[in-house]
Amino acid sequence: MSRNLSLDYLRNFANLSRCLLHASIPYMVTYAPVWPVNENGSWFFDFAVFEIHLFVMELFFVIAGFVFAIQLQKQTTLSLFIDRTKRIFLPFLIGLLSLIPIVLSYFFLQEFSGKGFSQFKETLSELIINDISPIAKEMKHLMNICTLSSPCALA
Repeated sequence: MSRNLSLDYLRNFANLSRCLLHASIPYMVTYAPVWPVNENGSWFFDFAVFEIHLFVMELFFVIAGFVFAIQLQKQTTLSLFIDRTKRIFLPFLIGLLSLIPIVLSYFFLQEFSGKGFSQFKETLSELIINDISPIAKEMKHLMNICTLSSPCALA
């Protein structure tokens, strides 16, 4: 079975859309944590980011499922499982185990060296309540706006 070039083109389109999405975030009017922000943002970029978000990740999942089905026709289930474990799970696990201590030490643990766990736990709970909860509320609000402004909701 020869390579399906249309899948490659579709994956390239999804990757370019994802790049456009991430390049547009600093120019949004809506506050985006962790991103540098241009104070003269435009609602166009807000609309573009949230509309692209509606389909890009789903498109990646559809492509992955389609490619998985093609691979399942070529290989046995066990060999495919072993191959995916080597190619996806092991690098993910190694990256996760090596990056989490670095990230934690950089952001949180430096200010708690020599102090008890109770002070760290208190600060972590304050971070979750004060910083992460408003982000979740704002994302729900924006998703409601996007759902109402999508062509399907207007019909």
